[in-house]
Formats: sequence, C-alpha cells, structure tokens
Amino acid sequence: MNVEIIRSNRKTLSLMVKSDQKVLIRAPYRTKEEEILRFLAKHKTWIERRVAELGQVSLDLSDGAKLKLFGNEYRIERGLTALGNNILYLPVHDRMKKLVALLKQYSKQVMTSLTEHVSHTTGLCYSQVKISSARSRWGSCNKTGGLSYSFRIAFLPLDLIEYIVVHELCHTKHFNHSVRFWKEVEWIIPDYRNKRKTLKKYGTYMNLL
Repeated sequence: MNVEIIRSNRKTLSLMVKSDQKVLIRAPYRTKEEEILRFLAKHKTWIERRVAELGQVSLDLSDGAKLKLFGNEYRIERGLTALGNNILYLPVHDRMKKLVALLKQYSKQVMTSLTEHVSHTTGLCYSQVKISSARSRWGSCNKTGGLSYSFRIAFLPLDLIEYIVVHELCHTKHFNHSVRFWKEVEWIIPDYRNKRKTLKKYGTYMNLL
C-alpha cells in the first residue's frame, strides 16, 4: 500500500485515496505511528475497494470508439482535432495530448456560457471563469469571486455540471460550507443531496487524463 502521511495542527485522523491510487493520511502532529497503522487497518476494506475503482478507469481513443462529453456522445474519427456533428476528430499521433488541449478550450466556452446563464437566473455574481487541470476537485471559488473548473468536468452529465456551477456560485455569497451555504444551494437545486451523492460516483473520472 502506497501511503503518504501529512502531519499538521489538526485534532483528528483522516484519509483519502488520490487519483494516482496513493493513500493520503492527514494526522495531528503528536499521533503515534501505531495509531496510524490501526487507523489504516480499520479502513483497509474501503481503501482496497477505492484503489480497485481507480484502477478500472480507462479511456478508449481508438477510431470508432465513443466518448461522452457534456452529455453528448461523440464517435472518434481521424482528422484535425475538432468537435462537430457528434464526431470527435483526433489525429493519429498524440491523441491524448490533443484531446486534453481540445477539452480545455471547449470547456472554457461551455462553462463560461453556463456560468453566465446560472448567474443571470440566480442573481449570484462572479468575477471570472478559468479552466484548470485540477484532479482533486471539479470546481473552486476564490475570495474575489473567481471560479475555476477542472477541464475533466466535460465527462460529467449536464445536471451534475449544473450542480457544480451552482455550488461554486453560492460560494461567492457564502465562502464556506455553513448551513446558510447549503440552504442557498437547496433554494436553487432542491434535490442537491442526490446530485452530490451521484457526483461522488464520478470521482474516478478525475483519473482519465
């Protein structure tokens, strides 16, 4: 088991399995190694299941393969990198690299338009939209109202993408995860809990590219 331990001024132990299948343990400074080992043993089954899930993620970019982007299905064909008429054109060489570049460009267009629409509908304001290569989270909001989305958001269904946009826009009003924040999210998306639960199942998509 590949384990990384980060100690800090915190009170409890926590763990997560990163997209590279490394197990990350966050622990208080004075936590003994024996206690960390017991914590790992207690969660062994969950860790193994999560590592297996991440290992199953794959991306078929061969000719004729199909790929869903922003809820639309595209068939992959040879050609200059482009999207059109439900076809994803990719060159013979460096397909992964070309796809990443295309998704960053396409995601910027889609997410800028969608964020603007949701902002207009809800009255929640933001300063700008950026596209990142983040693997740890789908979106983020800074204190100046700047929103950032991982280009991997392209692999999600539209209803989950909309939830992420609403989530980040609500942070422009409540820069936390307080009760008031979640009430704001619920006012816009009454079934946000279901969306949030479903989104967790897509965590392995962060490992696709």
